[in-house]
Amino acid sequence: MTRLRIATVGFDRSESTYVKTTVDLASGLDIGGWHYVDTPDSADVVLVNTASGSGRALMQRRLVAHNEATRIVACTPDGEAADSHTLSLRRPVTYAALVGLLRTVQAEFAYAPVVPDRNGAASAPPE
Repeated sequence: MTRLRIATVGFDRSESTYVKTTVDLASGLDIGGWHYVDTPDSADVVLVNTASGSGRALMQRRLVAHNEATRIVACTPDGEAADSHTLSLRRPVTYAALVGLLRTVQAEFAYAPVVPDRNGAASAPPE
C-alpha cells in the first residue's frame, strides 16, 4: 500500500511539528499509512492556515486551478471552509480532528476514479 503524504502551509514551526508528530503516531494505528512531507508540491493532502499570507495565496491559486489532484484542507479558527469543494478543520488542530479528517480523505482516495497527475498523465489515486 502506498503511503499518503501530508504537508502544511502557513503554520508556525510548533503547529507543523504537532501535525507531523500526530501523523507519525497515528499512522498505521488510528489511520492508514501516512507520511508528513515538507513541501506541498509532493503532498496528496495540504493543510492550509488560511489566516497566514502564504495560506491565503495557496487557497487563491487553488480556486483558480480546479484540476489540481492535491486535496486542500482549510484550517481556520472557526472551521469554516472557503468554498464548498474544500474540506475544513478547526484550529488549533487536535489529534481526534486530524485523525478523523485523514480517515475521510483516505476513503476519498480509495474510491476516487483514475485522474490525471500534475503532468497530465493518467494515474490511479494513491492506494
